[in-house]
Amino acid sequence: MTRHAILLATGAVWAVMMSALLKREVLPYFAYQAPPTYRGLLQTRVEPERTRAAIHLGRDKRGAIDTLIEPQMDGSFRWRSVAEFEAAVPTPGRTELLNVPVSFRSEVVIDATYQLARFRWDLRSFFHGWVRGRRTGNRLRIEYEVEAMGSRLAGGAQEMDFPEDTMVGDVFQPYLGGGRLYVGKKWKIATIELHHTGFRLGTLYAAVTAREVFRVRFRDLIGFRVEVRRKPSDEVLPALILHCQEDGTAVKQKVTFENLEYVVTVEEKKSLGPEEVAEWIRRHGWSAEEDP
Repeated sequence: MTRHAILLATGAVWAVMMSALLKREVLPYFAYQAPPTYRGLLQTRVEPERTRAAIHLGRDKRGAIDTLIEPQMDGSFRWRSVAEFEAAVPTPGRTELLNVPVSFRSEVVIDATYQLARFRWDLRSFFHGWVRGRRTGNRLRIEYEVEAMGSRLAGGAQEMDFPEDTMVGDVFQPYLGGGRLYVGKKWKIATIELHHTGFRLGTLYAAVTAREVFRVRFRDLIGFRVEVRRKPSDEVLPALILHCQEDGTAVKQKVTFENLEYVVTVEEKKSLGPEEVAEWIRRHGWSAEEDP
């Protein structure tokens, strides 16, 4: 009788532990829906659109992000973005922060079927690094190189699986928008991450946690709070917090860089004519040689 009681108690404890483990570690992954797609984001765009956003650290304006999305004659889209700012970097043994200029340029081409065709990222600071990617079917080939003071530090090429409809955000804009939001909605965000073995396709987990009023450029807006985590658990602190409008467009985001919180706020969004597009390209020094 005692042996049966012990077995019964052990089984009950095991069932409770497995239930808790399942609830905490497994079920959260199934709560996340299919991510937004380029089709949902771009299919209603018929003319070039420019978005300007400011980067602040506290009250101090540190830089800006300037983005241009262009529909092309063949039905494809060209998405270019330039971010320039001064990062505040802690230095060992010193209380003051070191200001480091950072320039990041990205270009993405989405084909007429709303699939990622190719991309290029270019980062310049005290070092220079670039990444190029080109999709063929459900495979993505990546080439990269990093150099500093004229010396090549790293570089190479590799291929990875790349499922259909995958959207990829860049370093400063991991969430590109798209899709109606509501409290409780959850989805996955694909990221390309650098590891000691090379690049791999990673995942961030986004969740709409509240409907709230937030302040953008001296006016109050009603929208949604979106929290983005590296694991699908509320116990993990958000890596990114976004304030979005009803249509899913992010107008304000808080991102941590070197343990400091930067706030990126949209200042202007407008359609451009052909001459304005040409001026945008000229101002940022874009050239055909920089195409992916």
